[in-house]
Amino acid sequence: MTTPEQRSDKNWSARLRSAIGTFVSHPSLARDAAVSAILIIGIGVAGLFYSIEQLNRQSALAEVVNASGRLRMLSQQIAYATHRTADNDGAARHALPALKERFRSGLADIEARGHALGLFESDDPAGRDALAHLQTEWAHYQQVTGRFLGETSSNAYTREEVHGLAAEAEKMLDAADAVVQTELATSAREKEKLHALIPAVFSLGIVAILLLGLYNYFLIRRPLNKIGTLFERIAAGDYTARVEVGRRDEFGQLAERLNRNVSTVAALHAEQLRAEQAIRESELRNRTLWEVSTDAIVMIDVHNTIRFTNPAVLQVFGYTQEELLGQALSLIQPPRFQQQHREQFDRYIQTRERRLDWSRVELTARHKSGQEIPVELSFAHMVLNGQSWFVGFFRDMTQRNAAIESLQIRKRAIDSTGEGIMITDAQKDEYPIIYINPALERITGRPADSILGRNGRLLSGPAQGEPGLPALGLVFVDERDGTIELQGRRGDGEPYWIELSVAPVHNASGEISHYVSIFKDITERKQYEMELVRSATYDALTGLPNRLLLQDRLQQAITNNERHKREVGVLFIDLDNFKTVNDSLGHHFGDRLLKAASAKLGTCLRDGDTVARWGGDEFVVLLPEMASREDIRIVAERILDQLHEPIFIDDREIYCTASIGGSIHPSDGATPEELLKHADAAMYQAKEHGKNKYHLYSRSIQASIDRRLALEVQLRKALQNEEFLLHFQPKVDIGSGRVVGAEALIRWQHPEHGMVSPALFIPVAEETGLILEIDKWVIRAACREVERRRTLGIACGSIAINLSARQFSRSTLCADMAEMVKRYRLQPGDIEIEITESTVMGNPAKAAEILQGLRALGFTLAIDDFGTGYSNLASLKNFPIHTLKIDKSFVQDPAMVRAIIQLAISYRLKTVAEGVEDQETVAMLATMGCDIIQGFVYSKPLPLDQFIDFAHRFPPGDAR
Repeated sequence: MTTPEQRSDKNWSARLRSAIGTFVSHPSLARDAAVSAILIIGIGVAGLFYSIEQLNRQSALAEVVNASGRLRMLSQQIAYATHRTADNDGAARHALPALKERFRSGLADIEARGHALGLFESDDPAGRDALAHLQTEWAHYQQVTGRFLGETSSNAYTREEVHGLAAEAEKMLDAADAVVQTELATSAREKEKLHALIPAVFSLGIVAILLLGLYNYFLIRRPLNKIGTLFERIAAGDYTARVEVGRRDEFGQLAERLNRNVSTVAALHAEQLRAEQAIRESELRNRTLWEVSTDAIVMIDVHNTIRFTNPAVLQVFGYTQEELLGQALSLIQPPRFQQQHREQFDRYIQTRERRLDWSRVELTARHKSGQEIPVELSFAHMVLNGQSWFVGFFRDMTQRNAAIESLQIRKRAIDSTGEGIMITDAQKDEYPIIYINPALERITGRPADSILGRNGRLLSGPAQGEPGLPALGLVFVDERDGTIELQGRRGDGEPYWIELSVAPVHNASGEISHYVSIFKDITERKQYEMELVRSATYDALTGLPNRLLLQDRLQQAITNNERHKREVGVLFIDLDNFKTVNDSLGHHFGDRLLKAASAKLGTCLRDGDTVARWGGDEFVVLLPEMASREDIRIVAERILDQLHEPIFIDDREIYCTASIGGSIHPSDGATPEELLKHADAAMYQAKEHGKNKYHLYSRSIQASIDRRLALEVQLRKALQNEEFLLHFQPKVDIGSGRVVGAEALIRWQHPEHGMVSPALFIPVAEETGLILEIDKWVIRAACREVERRRTLGIACGSIAINLSARQFSRSTLCADMAEMVKRYRLQPGDIEIEITESTVMGNPAKAAEILQGLRALGFTLAIDDFGTGYSNLASLKNFPIHTLKIDKSFVQDPAMVRAIIQLAISYRLKTVAEGVEDQETVAMLATMGCDIIQGFVYSKPLPLDQFIDFAHRFPPGDAR
């Protein structure tokens, strides 16, 4: 039973069949036109539908191409992310799985769409093979990149591994590009079909075009022409072409789709161009790295044969690339390592088991010259096209090892140098110390851990009053080298001096990065300099200011007192008889006496006064501010009172008085030189008037000085003009009464003043040093007289001559006397040499040596003025003397004379009493056992001729 809806559908179908049958069974123009129209329209619609189908297929194909392009882009992104993951990029590692998932899904989508479009069917082997190759490369790339996503993967990858990844990425990129090219080829074929369809459609639609006229032109031909132009431009490579139909029908939609597809293809083409450019640039970079690398790159196969090298092998091994190609790797290995390397290499080929890390291995290689060179080797195993390759990067370590050794030597040198070295960081606040050597620890007395990280001010003294610190600051401000002297304190607080040399160190940008400071301990030098300064201004023996410091203070006192209208006093002090003490008791004893005397002088001064040692036994007291002239008298008397008291040295009581001269500024002189000269002159006046007193300068004293200076000038002329002569005082044997000799005494026959007493000119000669020349003259004159008497046959005994202390101390004395003996043919005993007791006791050992030399030359020796000094009588036995002369001051003292004569007898010495003036004294001396008498009792000193006459009036005696 049928329903009403079913009955209605049956009625509609029956009516349609009836209408169609009626239309066909009744031909007419309208029907023909309708049929034609229907045919044309049918053909057009069929063609249109077919075109639309082809366009849709082209659009779908473009989508597949677009998806393939995106897949190609994903392959590049995956390669880049994998490369970044190898460089320990965490973000890349995190993004890599998502990229791979997108690639997998994209590949599946392309496969599905391609199968739907028949791109990868059996009738299209190129598309099928391209897709299969891409799937294979994708699977292989997933396997290769798997270790980069593993949790146990290493954080450091070698350059060979990275290059391997790049190669795999390039192969996958080539496979993706092959798929794109296959799809583009299919699209081209489809487009050719479409181009073939359009003329057929136009041919079949001629009637429709004729009938429809303008309608067909505007609705079909014109849009199709535009579309055709668009495809032509695309085929010509113009991806900027677009079609505009201005309609919303199917042609408008087609134009919109075409425009979209063209944009997609243009983007894909641009991306392809960029990818190709990137590939070319990557290849260029790799080739550049291969060519310009300074490391020698050697690639060997599994047979240990060198297959590829880079130009750097010439620099490292001395071989050209051509010389190495095809050679065994053992060519660049030392013979002793070749077997071991071969065994390990074969073991790896068989087991893939590494025994050593292949990254940055230091070993020894062999140069073409045969010389062994140190190299650093990085080795990698890679597989290309199923074949194993081994790439080695060899870096010549000769220069680096030499540099390291040089640095180590420099460090050892710096660590072992005696000068302290400090390095500070100039790019941080406070310039912290970053290095010190052991010498600086020793110099500063501070351990390194207490210095490092702190500022260098730690090693200097306090900023206040340190003159070197401002100069040091300028060195840093001016950014230059500099050397200064600083005082610091060691770790224990002990002060020390350093010579600090600072030099900036510039980095590659020209900025100062560090400062290097060199510390030289100059403590000893500074102490020596201070000691020199003190020794230049203070007396080393007494510790008193010396004449240099005294003159400076005297000048200051004069300058100040000229401003305040006050007087300045100067006292010149000379210790009386100090030379006697010094000569008899020794210089060491004399030095102690000077110290004691200087201490006493210090107790006599007022505040602000200065006592200085002028030299020898002379002192100067400066009174810078005197209220009146009475002040200088008070101080002088106080000094005399202090020195009048005895000085005890080694239980010996010494009396040491002084002669003092004074001068006052401005009345006695305007300059320090004048004041000192006048005070010195006044001191000599005091000494001439009996010593142990003081005199103030006056004009009469200056007159006496002038006379003394004139006498010195006249003495020099007297030596030049031979104005001296000898007188001889006879010496008579007390037993026989015969003349046994004489003492030669110098006299001065002045051309204007007549005979000048020796008491006047001998002191001046001793002070000026002329006594040496006078002694020489006396010796020559006495020797000539001896020679002349021998020639005349006159026998008057020996002639005694006196030697001054200066003459006796000359190192050439014995040589000079030997010359006299030779020149004047002297016989033993012709000349007797008299030396004062104080002269031989100054240095007994030296004196004994000189006396022995003189005695060996044939001279007889006598001690003159015996008893006036401080001699140790027991030391007489050490002197090779013949005679003791009793000083005239003791002749009237029987006890003293008896003691001396008994001493002489005990040592088997002769005795001569000088200054005897009467017969009573002669008789006394005879009873005591004296041997020889000399004095006015017999004769005064006589000229030579008179002496000879006097000698002949006595009964002839032994001339000896």
